[in-house]
Amino acid sequence: MSARIYKREINSVMYDYPSVTTILSEINKPYLVPWAVNLTVDYIKENILTTPLNELMENARNFQQGVLQDCADTGTRVHKLIQFFSNGQVVDYSNDKQEVKNCFNAFLKWVKDNEVKFLKSEFVVYLDDLCIGGTVDLLAIVNGKKTIIDIKTSNSISDTFCLQLAAYKKGLSDSECDISVLRIDKKTGSEYEYKNYSENYEKYISAFINLVKFWYSFKQRRINNPIAKCLGACIGQVTEKTNTVVPASVNQVPTNINSISKEQNLVKESEKKTSISNGKKILAVCEAVYELGKHLQEYQGKEKVVDQIVLSFVTEDAQHFYKRLNLSLYNKSLLYRWLVCWRGKDFTKEEIEKFHIASVVSANCYLEIEENNVNGRVYKNITNVSHCEKKVRINFEKNPYTPAWIRNLQESAVIEHQKAS
Repeated sequence: MSARIYKREINSVMYDYPSVTTILSEINKPYLVPWAVNLTVDYIKENILTTPLNELMENARNFQQGVLQDCADTGTRVHKLIQFFSNGQVVDYSNDKQEVKNCFNAFLKWVKDNEVKFLKSEFVVYLDDLCIGGTVDLLAIVNGKKTIIDIKTSNSISDTFCLQLAAYKKGLSDSECDISVLRIDKKTGSEYEYKNYSENYEKYISAFINLVKFWYSFKQRRINNPIAKCLGACIGQVTEKTNTVVPASVNQVPTNINSISKEQNLVKESEKKTSISNGKKILAVCEAVYELGKHLQEYQGKEKVVDQIVLSFVTEDAQHFYKRLNLSLYNKSLLYRWLVCWRGKDFTKEEIEKFHIASVVSANCYLEIEENNVNGRVYKNITNVSHCEKKVRINFEKNPYTPAWIRNLQESAVIEHQKAS
């Protein structure tokens, strides 16, 4: 599932907010596997005597996707009809397919069975402390109680619906508002389920926040917002005060995006004063290359498995810096461009074929370091590496201690790792 991104402007800066449903898509849905298998088997049984084998197999392969798309189209149309109805518009659904009619009729029955006053429909809420956005289906007063309602056209109520509603309530910033799911049946046209999740809101929002932490910390999304930037800066960075590695953690990210945005604007205005990468280079030596193994990475809306490494550098004054990179020697990859800058010349075909990443250990270089002040905390990030003509000896450990954040990445790899030396 590709990430759905909301655009959020704060203090004249535009940020990317992943959607609530994008975060929830990380939860495994084991019931989908047997559903897809049974659907495919039923399709083959119905068509095996009338369809050529190759065509049958290809159609069977894609059949479940067609069903899923049909369900999605039904849900989209039903939501649109409910939006029109809740806004007081005349709704004509006489030409819609039967499943759409059944869903809308079930919705009308729910309205008839309850005292409902519609307030808003299909509106966006933002969770600024988490950099998340979401679209609420309905806000209404139901039997005297203001309620956020999420409309579902699924066959059953899923465990994740409560997390979605809790996120919407947090975004709405209304502690008195109830949260409920309304599932309307596609088959009968009269049945519906209405479930209130308000009682356990605190538990649900806590679970959602933990899922957000997972999404940002382990998925390493390349999106433009303060949390993503802080996490990117945190990985292997050194604080000015302690000279210690700061691992990536959402817990370290400031909880007020407005203060972050103002802070970032101040950083931009005083960049020449605060950055130490303005023409100044720091002499360093590569002390280790940590192989992280294979990790999932999103590229152009699709996930792929890539080998990753962390380059570890130490400076003359014993500061440590780290850079996480994909282990690709393709001539347009970031690692390849870094290596060319590092050695001061391009590779020949023969050189790149024989090259091993472990050979950079003990090699001198100049690091260009960018310093950012985010909410009072200073982060230093390697922006580039360049060739060092001088042969300067910098003492370093041949087998340095592996930082905990690197071990965590190694343990989460798809395939086991090893450390190059």
